[in-house]
Amino acid sequence: MEVAALIMASVAASRTTVVICDASAPDLPVVYVNPAFTELTGYTEAEAVGTNCRFLQGPATDPGTVRAIRDAVRAGEPVECRIVNYRADGTEFWNELRISPVHDATGSITHYMATQRDVTDEMTEREAERQAATHDPLTGLLNRTAFVEELDRELARAARNGTAVGVLFADVDHFKKVNDTRGHLVGDEFLRHVSRLLRRSLRTQDAVARLGGDEFVALLTDLPVELAQDSVDAVVEDLERSLAQPVPLDGTEYRTTVSIGAAVHTAGAATGRQLLDEADSAMYARKRRAAARADHRGR
Repeated sequence: MEVAALIMASVAASRTTVVICDASAPDLPVVYVNPAFTELTGYTEAEAVGTNCRFLQGPATDPGTVRAIRDAVRAGEPVECRIVNYRADGTEFWNELRISPVHDATGSITHYMATQRDVTDEMTEREAERQAATHDPLTGLLNRTAFVEELDRELARAARNGTAVGVLFADVDHFKKVNDTRGHLVGDEFLRHVSRLLRRSLRTQDAVARLGGDEFVALLTDLPVELAQDSVDAVVEDLERSLAQPVPLDGTEYRTTVSIGAAVHTAGAATGRQLLDEADSAMYARKRRAAARADHRGR
């Protein structure tokens, strides 16, 4: 068998997906895919040949990664990346992609060869590890460490953009009574209810975290400096009303209140932990005032 025929037979037999595109034709059409490509993507050779590889892209494909691939190809350079692609049946998969230019005897690029590998399981496992490291397992909200990191990033961004940020510190009043009277399973579901309500009540861009126990925090970003305090106060009022609504759990309606303290940062030096401590102190001050009012009414 001649060397060229041997190479083509080996590529066809390879379990590694191979795609070859014509560098001399407009839009770099596919001129060859091996059987492993069809097995991975569900597209036949007839469907792939003559088209640009962008047919593998979809809604979750990162535009930045696509630009990096395009820039490397235009520069005639090899490129390696991981990108979300789509099979013929519409399902997503993480594709580890390696693209190399192929040169002729004169040094001109005639083709691009790409190898592909499905790394979905690896990426899913990596995301699960990241989720476990940064999120509260009970509610799915950010944990303390991730929240403080996000807060520090937003403080730096606010300083650059001339905006303000607000931090809310919420503590469920008398939560221990729910745990003691109905058990931890009901208590856990109550905390999940609070987390869902917080998430629904705030903007998508606002971060929400559970610090532990019955303590939650929220980060309000991109606030106009002159309106920051009023904006934060309005959010606190809305949350207090929403969280005061009865919660049906295990056949019983529970009523409770949530004490919320707020801190607003508009200028000057501050760290995320300092702002969080300020909101925490404001929350306890609010809780003490509420207890004093209740004690006065009970006399």
